[in-house]
Amino acid sequence: MQLAIDKAKKHGVGFVACQNSTHYGIAGYYTSMACDQGCVGFSGTNARPSIAPTFGTEPMLGTNPLCFGIPSDDPFDFNIDCATSVNQRGKIERYAREGLATPAGAVIDDAGIERTDTEGILRDMVLGKCALTPVGGAGDHLVRTLYHECLPNLLFQYCTFLCYD
Repeated sequence: MQLAIDKAKKHGVGFVACQNSTHYGIAGYYTSMACDQGCVGFSGTNARPSIAPTFGTEPMLGTNPLCFGIPSDDPFDFNIDCATSVNQRGKIERYAREGLATPAGAVIDDAGIERTDTEGILRDMVLGKCALTPVGGAGDHLVRTLYHECLPNLLFQYCTFLCYD
């Protein structure tokens, strides 16, 4: 992010991309870096397929974050950092540690049936037999999820072509 901030300060806009980042921690950390230096920040990545698309049951899309930050003259900047799935695998792992059921509507199996059996979900996610549902539930928001699936890849291709350093 610091390289993108430096480019933005010099040229008015700065895009930086890296390949094969997948999960890289808290995406909002990077947008906060931009805000702290007076820049608008956008951060995104592609995660491994774990979300079923609308009307689908097979995991085909990642939980790719929607993350951007905008500096503000308020005591805090505006930052949003959220997954494009109803729930994330890390939360399901926490439910397992705490002996809790996964909330209904967060996971569907390969037959399209909602799952709440946390241990079974974790086992079947590895086997590709169940999938997370997209934000809005299993029937909504395919376009938003696809946008966040494609945008980091498109930016990588575009930035590699234009900003080869």
